Amino acid sequence: MNAKDLGPKYEFAWGGARYLCSKVSTLAGVAAQRGLHGEDSVCLDRPLLGVVGFMGRMSDTARLMEHLSENGQNGGQVYYLKGDLVYRDSEFQEAMPPGWTDPQARVFQLVPRERSQSPEVTAEQIGPALQKIQSITGQPKADLAAHSLGGLGARIYATRGGQGIGRLMMVGTPNLGLRAATLAEWVVNEQISWAMKLANVGPAALPALQWLRATADGNDKLEQLNRQWPQAKQNLEAVRIVGSGGRLTATSDLTGWGDGDGLVNSASLALPDTETKILPGTWTQGHISLMNDRQVFHEMRDFFQWKVAN
Repeated sequence: MNAKDLGPKYEFAWGGARYLCSKVSTLAGVAAQRGLHGEDSVCLDRPLLGVVGFMGRMSDTARLMEHLSENGQNGGQVYYLKGDLVYRDSEFQEAMPPGWTDPQARVFQLVPRERSQSPEVTAEQIGPALQKIQSITGQPKADLAAHSLGGLGARIYATRGGQGIGRLMMVGTPNLGLRAATLAEWVVNEQISWAMKLANVGPAALPALQWLRATADGNDKLEQLNRQWPQAKQNLEAVRIVGSGGRLTATSDLTGWGDGDGLVNSASLALPDTETKILPGTWTQGHISLMNDRQVFHEMRDFFQWKVAN
């Protein structure tokens, strides 16, 4: 074994093991908490589009979406935008008919083409999705709640004009990248099979990992996107970044460990002149659970100006 590889392999294995333990405990806590049960029912004046992150599943936003649409609120249904079709179920079996409209529909979920897709692909999907929502609801804009890498996709779309976006909340988005992604990219390039299996990544994930790698390790794509942020932000009505602290998390550089959500270090969230809220962290508040978290829901309610239902 090459001695120079021992450091990255150890760092990857140690960090990966810590994250997996954090993920398991988080999912157990979320299940015990029963999602957003008991939280206020809210009314959305404007449609909301949820955008999942890298390797995201529909379950990453499911409890939020279910809460927003329960008891007939906000159209009483979550709609999934996949390709050119709109589905009323997360298994994508019940497609809505062509030309279907519903002025009351408010809750929409963007379905990635591939779970490991890059944020550039997500940005390509956002425009048609917003146009579809406009044709369904008659509303000229939708708000976006974007998780992790999904926030980078929304930012790329905003640099291209951001047409159809009202307010944008980025939840757990690593705007300065991830040390974990730097290591995962190295693992894939070196074809270290056990590590790729641990991280559930392969060559198809490289475009996304190249976007997610830490800026401290050199990331021309993300650095350019960050330079474009002041102008891109002007295309949005308002922006808020929300993340979680309280968990030992690898920093985005070689300094070691610091505060974060178990995957994204708190210091990696911020963008210039942009409101950033780092929550204190709870036992259920890991990176994977943020979109379904109660404290994050409260932030969304205030930021998107949702009204509490009578």
